[in-house]
Amino acid sequence: MEYKSFENDSVTPSLQAPFFPEHLARYRFAQKIVQNKNVLELGCGKGYGAFAMAQVAKSVVACDLNEESLNFAKTHYSAKNLEYKKENVTDSGSFKKYDVVVSFEVIEHLSPDETLAYLRLAKSCLAPGGIFLLSTPNHEVVLRSGMPVPEFHINNLTSREVKNLLKTEFSQVKMLGQISDRGFLRNSVYYFDMLNLRHSLRKKLIQNNQPEKIEATKSEPTLWNISQGYGLADHYIFSEFLWRQAGMCLAICS
Repeated sequence: MEYKSFENDSVTPSLQAPFFPEHLARYRFAQKIVQNKNVLELGCGKGYGAFAMAQVAKSVVACDLNEESLNFAKTHYSAKNLEYKKENVTDSGSFKKYDVVVSFEVIEHLSPDETLAYLRLAKSCLAPGGIFLLSTPNHEVVLRSGMPVPEFHINNLTSREVKNLLKTEFSQVKMLGQISDRGFLRNSVYYFDMLNLRHSLRKKLIQNNQPEKIEATKSEPTLWNISQGYGLADHYIFSEFLWRQAGMCLAICS
């Protein structure tokens, strides 16, 4: 695979940055699974997630092809039980066997003809009884909500397509949906809106009410570190009942 990086293809690791708490929340979820485990991350980006998992895992090997991201990770998110490696997520490389393989927001960056090689690599790296964690945007929700699709998302799948694809390689696939905790009443809208009608309504509201442009802050964001805690990352829900209607789906495979 010929790696091509894009500006802003990964979030800024700062609790003040847009979307970062949402990304960090997935690693908070992963922490429950990787405790005292040997972990491989395929597509670690800037390393904050690997670092978060290293707080509770026995060991973490984090891989990416982007040298700039790897250098950033080594500089800002190093730990004694954490190793960064430049590896291709579709090639066998020199991977060993791991208790848990994690790959968040990677599959949408791969061309469709690389997808099976990527999933088979993840499966081949699992020790007996191992678990594979994968997350990706639910493209059905993205389209219905009118959100722009980044140019570097070239393999856009609905949650149903993700589940069917994973079932070709894994015998057990459990799908979860991720939403921010908005309280009982607003959460209930998500739980019962299995046809994703709320997104169509939201799209019309956005079209009819064009918001004023907001000047972006020019102050440099403070890079996240463990002493800051996890902030709003702890205010997200992961539920089996939301996998079709949440904007982000997470799969637990074995």
